[in-house]
Amino acid sequence: MHYARKVNFVSVIAALADKLGANYYNIRQAMAADPRIGNSHLDPNFGGYRGFGGHCLPKDTLSLIASLEVA
Repeated sequence: MHYARKVNFVSVIAALADKLGANYYNIRQAMAADPRIGNSHLDPNFGGYRGFGGHCLPKDTLSLIASLEVA
């Protein structure tokens, strides 16, 4: 879930940058320079939309939800 939170956070920061007229690329470079954050999962756009996508994050989230429904 760490990456899902990171992707969602990046989406919010990118939306804020858009609203304020800031360059998200510059913000991304600054975040990536911090070794605690790193460069992974800092692209807010995936497949033409914002938010997490791909194969792993949605699958893992659905698995977590299913596990909670059983409990």
